[in-house]
Amino acid sequence: MNYNFTINETSIKQKPKLSELLGCPYMTAQQQAKAKKERVDVQLFRSSKDLPLFWDETTPKQHLFLKKAYLDVLEHAPPKGMRFAYLVFSKQEKNVGLAICQVLHFNAEESINTPAKNPQKNVFEAISRSMKSLVARKVDFNGLVCGNLLLTGEHGFYFDEKLIGKKEAMEALASGIEKTREIFGKEGVDISVTYVKEYFETSREFVKPVLEQQGYFEFQIQPNMMLKIPSEWATFEDYLGAMSSKYRVKTKRALKKGKAVVRKELDLQGIRKNKETLYALYRGVADGSGFNTFLLHPNYFYELKRNLGDAFCLIGYYVEEEMVAFFTTIDTGEEMEANFLGYNPAKNKEFQIYHNILLDLVKQGIHLQASHIVFARTALEIKSSIGAVPHEMYNYIKHRKSLPNKFIKKVFEYLNTPEEWKQRHPFKA
Repeated sequence: MNYNFTINETSIKQKPKLSELLGCPYMTAQQQAKAKKERVDVQLFRSSKDLPLFWDETTPKQHLFLKKAYLDVLEHAPPKGMRFAYLVFSKQEKNVGLAICQVLHFNAEESINTPAKNPQKNVFEAISRSMKSLVARKVDFNGLVCGNLLLTGEHGFYFDEKLIGKKEAMEALASGIEKTREIFGKEGVDISVTYVKEYFETSREFVKPVLEQQGYFEFQIQPNMMLKIPSEWATFEDYLGAMSSKYRVKTKRALKKGKAVVRKELDLQGIRKNKETLYALYRGVADGSGFNTFLLHPNYFYELKRNLGDAFCLIGYYVEEEMVAFFTTIDTGEEMEANFLGYNPAKNKEFQIYHNILLDLVKQGIHLQASHIVFARTALEIKSSIGAVPHEMYNYIKHRKSLPNKFIKKVFEYLNTPEEWKQRHPFKA
């Protein structure tokens, strides 16, 4: 396949002649016409504010996380050190697809959280932790991600299958990612690793062959927990009625403990007023997790509300007028994304706050008539106890140097400790 790559910046323009692209100075008119017909043009934009008007027109309505309104949120309140790149693909002067990329410095030792109150059970576990820490110190690089580190799911690209074939689209994407890496390198950002993030089994059949041919390795991390909402669930009572008696009793027990908690939806000014409390509650959960690639910007929730309006919802939990927890959701018009949350661990057991958050997410998903609720990939067992089902996600990673590339998959698998859990089945057979 032939590619014409353009950098959309006023100071830089690169648009090689067709003959130069093909590496052949002598072409017949027929050969030139065929090459032009098969060629995919790729444009690189460096900021969401520079994206052309047709960007949103190219993206289907339900792909909210590829829309400019959401991309602006990330640029206004980005995780520390994150940079962005946007690719537009066209063929025969028709826009056929687009992709988003994020560039971030990654240090495994900083990302792995080992709580001080978590004592080593025995000498073998202590040795294992020490070895992982030693390996983690060596895993330090700039990475280019095709996808969105802040979300779980397929949010990296979109191609119109009526205008371009799946295989051709993936080949264009792989070429665009590689060229983007080279351009960042020329600007002084040396990118060692490229990462094409999270695809379901249905996409794997056309993503995997092309990327593996390009030298990428496939790997998996925790599954994406999702709850499908049947059309017959019109109310939360319908959801409870679908449960077996054992889980319905547990759910009502949790709801009873959560009755003392007051729920309040925060508007834009409410989010601004409570910004520090929200961020502290978020950090309390994030710092206690096993692994963090990034930390949210303190203004992230404010920017989400400012840009997405009613599509973004933040619910605060109050005990005696003190905010002790919150959760956020994003309504894509098709699915409901259970976004970030936070809570005070000291209050969690007394009021079963986390369990109640999950149940409130179910209530909201039913109210919105969403097809699915996306719960992401943490706390797998308790999420399965409220009905979420695991969906395997496939990731692809590549080091630019051949020797480290042979070991990169093994290193990531070694550093990633899978959560041990048992899937629960709360609904009647």
